[in-house]
Amino acid sequence: MAQTRAHRVLNVQKFAGKVPPQRHRFWDSVVNELGLLRKLAGKNCTISESTDGTVINFAPGSTRQGGGTGGGYGACCIGSDCHIDTAAGCAASGGLFAGVGTSCIPNPCGTLGACCVGTTCSITTPAACATKGGTFVGIGQSCTPNPCQPSACCKPGGVCAELTKHDCDIAGGAWLSGKACSPNPCVAPSINLVCDSISASLSKCGFSAYQSSGDGIAHKYLNYHIDYTCDYYEYTCNCKVGYPGYPGCIPNCSGTDTPCAVQKPRDNLNSCTCHYAFDDTYTVNPDGSCSLVNGSGSCPSTTGCQGCELGGSSTSLTPTSRTTTWTRTCTPGGQVGAGTTTRTETLSSEYTTSMLKTNTVNAFPGWPGTFTGSCSAAATLSSDQSSYTIQRFKYKFTFSASTTPFTIHWTVNRPSGAVMMSQAITVGSTESSVYEEDEPSTGTTTISSWYTTVP
Repeated sequence: MAQTRAHRVLNVQKFAGKVPPQRHRFWDSVVNELGLLRKLAGKNCTISESTDGTVINFAPGSTRQGGGTGGGYGACCIGSDCHIDTAAGCAASGGLFAGVGTSCIPNPCGTLGACCVGTTCSITTPAACATKGGTFVGIGQSCTPNPCQPSACCKPGGVCAELTKHDCDIAGGAWLSGKACSPNPCVAPSINLVCDSISASLSKCGFSAYQSSGDGIAHKYLNYHIDYTCDYYEYTCNCKVGYPGYPGCIPNCSGTDTPCAVQKPRDNLNSCTCHYAFDDTYTVNPDGSCSLVNGSGSCPSTTGCQGCELGGSSTSLTPTSRTTTWTRTCTPGGQVGAGTTTRTETLSSEYTTSMLKTNTVNAFPGWPGTFTGSCSAAATLSSDQSSYTIQRFKYKFTFSASTTPFTIHWTVNRPSGAVMMSQAITVGSTESSVYEEDEPSTGTTTISSWYTTVP
């Protein structure tokens, strides 16, 4: 390869004597292909022939050709693609430089790699490397960093030996260019488990059931309604002596009186029906807390109705209702009233355990992101299912910047069973990925038994 002024010169073939016509035809076809494929200069490709040889010229213009003028050009391989470049330009594009003066015709790519002769590295083919008495490191292997210079090789178990890249590959190790074995770079750094956690806790609210259903569950209801019905009558006593028709028995009436012979309404309220005082409702707020909404009601004659509660009573219960009945009768000796009062209290809209769990999950706060929390996830439902507490956590492993690849192993202990986990860590990393554990249906989840291994 030579250079003439501002034009690069490719494949100078010298022939003594007269140039055969077939050479003209051959190079014409080459020029056509170059102009079509744009693999080299891409434009301004010219040809000249003389008895001294055949010259193909192309003007600068393609950045893949290295740009500028001057010597030092050769074949540069990126995979199987070949182009002409300088050694620096080839390295900048991540290619393998075949050497100054090498050509892309025929295409050398796919056969080139690093060749070590002592600690000197060159890019060549396996056959050419063997001819030079060298060790071929591998096809596609670059000389940067220099694989011929012994460096730390991390063998299985964290054992370090200073070897060339070729010898380290044979030993099944990981080669660390430019590093020595003291201090040992093959030992994984110490790791720390850090966690971010959130929790929430709620209890059922409302009115308790009047009669347990026997299932051990604390049944709470959000609505409490009262119906209060009062039927009240007043009686007079017919006395054989005294004042017939007097509203009430005269104290000195004899035992021959006929009590309760005449009945009349008391204050014209012979049937008083009350929705007594309140009709209460609990509401569950978006954050899961409860608020009591107090209803109100009125009775046409509270005093009259309450008067009916004098006398004996009886109560009947169901899981969601309580009915109490008071009865008053007219008896000898001056009793002047009679009637029946019924008070029925009813509970409805149960705050179920399913609602409690959903509301508790919705009450979770946001993640703090500090990774200074508890490393456990748990779900605790009280024995009577009246309260629920849950916790979740995220976790990761932190460590100093790694100088060697290693793997972290750990165990996730869930109530359903232990699960083994692992993650490969690359050189230079300072932490693992972040993992998350939700609360189990019951019990506690923890992390344990973390350790490291090196390749």
